[in-house]
Amino acid sequence: MQPRFDETEAKRYVLNHYMSRLQQDVDELKVQYEFLQVLNHQQRKNWINNCLR
Repeated sequence: MQPRFDETEAKRYVLNHYMSRLQQDVDELKVQYEFLQVLNHQQRKNWINNCLR
């Protein structure tokens, strides 16, 4: 008999697996935000335009 798919266990696995990555992504966004705050309007515009290429 094959084991049944346990959706609760799957959700627990996904949450545990991706929560650490989620925090890393939030931390990265915070650093990017803080970096952009030190730039003036034109520098910020140039930086964003270069990043989106």
